[in-house]
Amino acid sequence: MIMFRVKYCDNYPVELQRCVLELIQALAAQSVSAWELAALLRLVLAPRPPLALLLPTLRRLAHHQPAHTPDYILTFPVDTDNKEAMQEMYEEINQLGLNNISQTSLDESAKIFQDSHLKAAAVRARASSAGWAPWAAGFSLALWLHAPHHTDDTAETNDESSDNESTKRSPTREPRGRHTELSHVVSIGHDSLMFELWLQTSTGVFTLRLSRPESSGSRVMSSARMAWGGAAHAQWNHVALNVRERVLKRHMFIEVTLFINGYETESVALPLQGILVRKVLPTNVLIGHACRGGAGAGGGVYHLAHVVVYRAAMLTPHTALHLAAHGPDHSCQIKCESPNYPLILTPNILDSNIDWDHVYDISMATLRELHDNVVLTFSASSPYIMNLYHQTVAMPTVFSGRVSVAGVAGVAGTLCARWAAAALRSRHQGLAPALLHLGGPHVLLYLYARVVELDATPAEQAMALGILLRACRVDNRLYAMFYGSDSLEMLLTVFASPKCHVTHHLLEVVLNEACSSPVLSVSGDSVHLLARTDAVLLEPALFVLMLKAWRHLDTTQVTWDIDYGGGGGGDGNGSGMLPQRGSVLALWLWSARALLRDSHPRRAFNHYQMNRAALLHHLLLACKERFLNSDCGPLDPIASNNLVEVVRGLIGTPPALERVAQLCDFLLLMHQASDTFVTHSRANFYFLLTSETQEMSEFGSSARRRASRRSRRRAEERPSASSTSAEDADARDSDRMDSSVESTKQLKGIINMHIKEGRKHNLSSTSENSDTTTDLDDVTTTTVDMYPHGLYNQQRRVRAGAVPGWAACEGLLLLLRDTIGVLPDHELAQAVAGAVQAEALVVLG
Repeated sequence: MIMFRVKYCDNYPVELQRCVLELIQALAAQSVSAWELAALLRLVLAPRPPLALLLPTLRRLAHHQPAHTPDYILTFPVDTDNKEAMQEMYEEINQLGLNNISQTSLDESAKIFQDSHLKAAAVRARASSAGWAPWAAGFSLALWLHAPHHTDDTAETNDESSDNESTKRSPTREPRGRHTELSHVVSIGHDSLMFELWLQTSTGVFTLRLSRPESSGSRVMSSARMAWGGAAHAQWNHVALNVRERVLKRHMFIEVTLFINGYETESVALPLQGILVRKVLPTNVLIGHACRGGAGAGGGVYHLAHVVVYRAAMLTPHTALHLAAHGPDHSCQIKCESPNYPLILTPNILDSNIDWDHVYDISMATLRELHDNVVLTFSASSPYIMNLYHQTVAMPTVFSGRVSVAGVAGVAGTLCARWAAAALRSRHQGLAPALLHLGGPHVLLYLYARVVELDATPAEQAMALGILLRACRVDNRLYAMFYGSDSLEMLLTVFASPKCHVTHHLLEVVLNEACSSPVLSVSGDSVHLLARTDAVLLEPALFVLMLKAWRHLDTTQVTWDIDYGGGGGGDGNGSGMLPQRGSVLALWLWSARALLRDSHPRRAFNHYQMNRAALLHHLLLACKERFLNSDCGPLDPIASNNLVEVVRGLIGTPPALERVAQLCDFLLLMHQASDTFVTHSRANFYFLLTSETQEMSEFGSSARRRASRRSRRRAEERPSASSTSAEDADARDSDRMDSSVESTKQLKGIINMHIKEGRKHNLSSTSENSDTTTDLDDVTTTTVDMYPHGLYNQQRRVRAGAVPGWAACEGLLLLLRDTIGVLPDHELAQAVAGAVQAEALVVLG
């Protein structure tokens, strides 16, 4: 009803429309289904949609979505006294057909663990047929966890942004106050040694324990506490642990390394006494927390989405980042989708000593090893079963290789998960799941194209693009669909529309989504550029997108203020502001220079990101297209200086030979052909070695005679000066163009005639064995003189090189000189032999 009223309320007051859309946004922030989102987006199909009200509503909805929110969520602790919910759970298990799975091992396992802290586990399973010994090579554990922050004045519920499948299973509200008791998260081991992970939700501190079950109870052998680190409690976090045996000074330890969202926070060593059983035994897996009264009895509330156990301690910072970047709903690690690294790159990770090549270019061998070592998975979407993967041995082939195994190692077996109480499962119904049901990010891409089609204002078009980019940023599946397909190329098609406004508003949106913090600020008519920003370039593909759209960036003029943060560099009055005016392309150059300045704290990472996306190649390509294949004039001196500084920053120190070669090739192409000794233009491949000038040549004099006769004829037909008009001037320009084309055709005919006559004369003189011979140079000299006079001047009209006086060429030539000067001796020899050849330097001289 609300959707229908908004669609047909053109005659209603604007305030009423705004109130209705605000109500829709408030409801959709809690829960929105696919058909509800489709009804909201269908409003743009109206002849006159309320874009000024609809787009801000969608923008707030996109910015409200939390990052990495899974589709299904399990809430702990569960209430063991809820008998009605237990009965419903048994009925659901019967419908799933899990009764045929034997419960003997589960009952025996339950009898073994009688201690109170082990009885606190909510889910239990016993893996006896996997052939896995957890203490032989250690194991790795990865799970998605969300621990809401509890305060004295607020009470947390199950999931405010999710809809519970059953109101009977909804947890009770927690009493006010901070919980100091520990909540059980997961335990793995067998009858001789158990590894336990507990969480104090109020402080976010993990407690690690090594316990040994005994007849009188479970005995804690050692324990340690590990802080959660800088991870925020208000978001979902990827928690990964490496558990392995270590021997130090003849003492045995169990080393545990904690990764939070890919960042290695801490490593602790748990001392171990006694004998460590490394043989294959039935392994017990306990997940979650259960207690009488549920969330109101003891421990704090936390949410769990996905658990993966690996049969060896194999997680590294690179693989932990890879797993965290794929999100909670990604079930495999095959290199066919794009990990969403921009969402997890925090200052802690950027400051860590990590090889980014191993992160962004992770090898297939590493992914295969990670894939084949999965032993057990547990997901909130199927809380009553666990998938158990048996280890398979790859058979060698005649090619000394291994047979690849599709999916994870072996065929998944099913373990019945025994719950101590009814599972509290909820389903997240947000913007990302609704978009996935409607077709993914292409729905929002159509929204942006529709807004452009309606010829909306530049601010509204930029807002529509921002909705698309933000929605794809917070969900890894939308991110993979958007950046892994041709969506960016489709954006270039939209930019080419005459109704599309590629202005500073759009540049601001793109820079905000590509960087960690704002670089450009637009408020009304004022535009501020933060010259001393500490922003980190997270998505270089958007930077490349702006370079590919340089034709549209170079058409709009804008005035902006460069904000130096009050530290000088401005207008000299201490304000730190420097006004500038130019195209949006010049504004982009300022932004790139700010990210690559020498004083930037993250300059090295920004440089790596830009070079990973081949930004130097795209920048030089944009300059080639702008100055060779367009009618755009040279850049202003300030923009030219920024271009030189950006190229200087992209080449790096020490300079890479590949980038030096790209710069040399660019300068060779942009250099004026008339200023070179050895011409390099494709149309000018002759050496001008004759002493006869162009004015003295035969074709030059004939051309001048034709031109003089043509000018006298025009003078006779020309009317008096008083009757000359603008139409006559246009006619004269047209006559000049026609005469230029006619002279070019005549030039080609005369060249061909001279060549044919020279060949005939040479053959006749040779056949008659005459004493008088004619040298071919006498014949071709005229051709050499005629060719440059006609076609060379025509080539000048299509800009065979850069415009004379282009300031960037001089700066880039000096940059090339400085770059070659700082090369080490061994690299200098390689550069002269390959990247920068002596012939190219002669041409540039």
